[in-house]
Amino acid sequence: MLAHFGAYTYVRPFLEAVPQAGPGTITALLLAYGATGILGDFLGGAALARRPHAAFGAIAALLAAAIALLPVLGDGTVGAALLLVLWDTAYGARARRLPLDRHDPGRSDGGARGAGHLVP
Repeated sequence: MLAHFGAYTYVRPFLEAVPQAGPGTITALLLAYGATGILGDFLGGAALARRPHAAFGAIAALLAAAIALLPVLGDGTVGAALLLVLWDTAYGARARRLPLDRHDPGRSDGGARGAGHLVP
């Protein structure tokens, strides 16, 4: 999770250098980047409730694709904005996976798992 929030440190210089976005545009893009995690939370929750393994695979693929494509397709403000929105939407959806990893009602101990399972 720290690496995700650390992305703000690296995304700002990228947005300044590659699409040459100004301070106002960068602020708006980072705000959208942060806010779309909420959308991902809802979308991810719905998808993970229906098909958790397939949904988590799709979430991981979208997250990886958004990050990998940023240097390739993020040379314009629109491309960078779309990839940042995809990135945080996928990350927000990923966050819904954590409770699924920490609770297994079929376990004899009532479903609780140790702290070692906090990272999916």
